Amino acid sequence: MKKLIFTVLVLLVPSLAFMACEERGREGAQTTDSASSMSNAELENSIKSRLDGDDQLKVANLKVNADRNRKVATLSGTVESESLRSRAIDLAKSAQPDVSIQDHIEITPTEVSRKDYTAPEETYAQDGEKLAA
Repeated sequence: MKKLIFTVLVLLVPSLAFMACEERGREGAQTTDSASSMSNAELENSIKSRLDGDDQLKVANLKVNADRNRKVATLSGTVESESLRSRAIDLAKSAQPDVSIQDHIEITPTEVSRKDYTAPEETYAQDGEKLAA
């Protein structure tokens, strides 16, 4: 009888331990952070909606590519200034704080035509006499 009880305990205790470990593993999987519970498209849309909330960045039409498994999002496109680039990165980080943002944004200032730098319609000769337009 003692042998039977001992055998049952030897078989029962390890199986209970394995079941407890398995349950613990499932709980850990359920309490993952927000980025890993989203699909790539959901993560991209979350970041894109933040960027589109800013009128200047919406016009820039930046592209967002996300990899939820690696917790990485890549921003690419062109903006007019460093401040817009920084704002885009900050907004992307605020959309998903646990995601790393890779910056592939190029800065290309808006070209200004020569006429925007020249004098008004009136043009003067070297001696100060007004020339016809």
